[in-house]
Amino acid sequence: MPDTIDFIGIGAPRCGTSWVANVLRAHPEICISEPKEVRYFNRMEMPVGRLKGNLNANFDQDISWYLKRFSHAKPGQLRGEISPVYLSDEHAAAAIKAQYADIKLIVCLRNPVDRAFSFYKLHRGNSIIDNMSFEDALEKE
Repeated sequence: MPDTIDFIGIGAPRCGTSWVANVLRAHPEICISEPKEVRYFNRMEMPVGRLKGNLNANFDQDISWYLKRFSHAKPGQLRGEISPVYLSDEHAAAAIKAQYADIKLIVCLRNPVDRAFSFYKLHRGNSIIDNMSFEDALEKE
């Protein structure tokens, strides 16, 4: 089992973090955690939506629990995870720095209007929000 990781990806939801993870995963010298979004360093589960306000059970796990998400890494591979929620959790930056002070960060950002509309379409498609216009959804959140 590895004793450290090399990078962490952060970003807002719907900003391309899954695409970045897939591209990195395809490279033979890079190992992406299983699952892609370990969500270890965020105290709160999600910043918005139906899980908003719930505490994240992973946050209280031991570092060995976290590092097991990289147990499939081959010798010499760079190891990293991508959890977009780290960008919006106020505790995540300090938790990451406390564990990995010199970690490299990959940040995925997107035009805020395009990102918000993509998030809206995802929630409409998943029936999380029904019969609500984009404008109403923006006002509600």
